[in-house]
Amino acid sequence: MLSKKNRLTKDLIEGVIKTGKRFSTDNIFLKISKIGQEDSLFTFVVISGATKKATTRNKLKRRARYAAKCLMGNIKGGLAIVVFFQKTAINKGFSEIKEEMTKLFKKAGIITL
Repeated sequence: MLSKKNRLTKDLIEGVIKTGKRFSTDNIFLKISKIGQEDSLFTFVVISGATKKATTRNKLKRRARYAAKCLMGNIKGGLAIVVFFQKTAINKGFSEIKEEMTKLFKKAGIITL
């Protein structure tokens, strides 16, 4: 679970979605925007059209939050990041999600590995 200081608020989410820069892979895409804070802020979105079961959506978000927590030491500060999962990401395991998020963060230039 990400700490409260690393979570985006609802009003910031709308701004990131409207003005953020988009990066994508096969199962995940993200929007990034710069903010005036020291820490990077995250939120994870799984559309209800991906699966009807909330438990499945929540499971995917928990896996993604933990993957982000593992990568937190290598992520640049001062960014607001909204991560969206597509329908194809529902059946992915933790290691696959973490690997794809790492690849996507490298593509976006927000990770230093």
